[in-house]
Amino acid sequence: MFVTSIEFIGYITIFLFSLVIHENVHARVAYYLGDSTAKDMGRFSFNPLKHVTLAGILFPIGLYLINAPIFGFAKPVPYNQFLFKNPRRDMILVGLAAPFSNFVLAVIACLLWNRLSILPEAYLLYFNKICATIFSVNFLLCVFNLIPIPPLDGSIIYMSSVIDKNPKIAREFEDFGFGILFCLLIIMPSIGTVLGKDYNILGMYIRWCLDGFDSLLSFLAG
Repeated sequence: MFVTSIEFIGYITIFLFSLVIHENVHARVAYYLGDSTAKDMGRFSFNPLKHVTLAGILFPIGLYLINAPIFGFAKPVPYNQFLFKNPRRDMILVGLAAPFSNFVLAVIACLLWNRLSILPEAYLLYFNKICATIFSVNFLLCVFNLIPIPPLDGSIIYMSSVIDKNPKIAREFEDFGFGILFCLLIIMPSIGTVLGKDYNILGMYIRWCLDGFDSLLSFLAG
């Protein structure tokens, strides 16, 4: 029970750290592209309380406790597209930079796994567990946020045009997107469980991304 509690605290700590990095990158890239809105609101901070809400903390904890894939959310990083030199391009860069940062963290964790062979076996085991957790959390944050459904980051590729032309319609799209995500996260898997079928579309997508990443590593390793 003690070990399980430590692992639980470790997982949530890594998740919060990774989420803060994600949001921080949004804010910093927006600043470098000419918009200081997020910086002025304190979103350069590495303090999780600046980025997450109570619901955003409790939601992934609840998923962890029921042994479900961990998803979470933070306060949206504010930006003013009118301060960008090239609004459509810069909104895409701001949106995609954060998932890319999670991908980089996942790759680093993957490269470090099992590398410190000079450590005693027990310490190496814990080190590998930390690397595995960092990889799984950040890979999940990356591929989940790249789903092209608003308000997720992947939707910015086409939503940037909508936001630039009609912000009101963009907000309506986001409200509609929340409904789609709720259906994919909760309703479809629940229906599948009742019917004895696998309707977990997000799970299939994540496994597909993981298989692709594994194939890429195998190819690079020769």
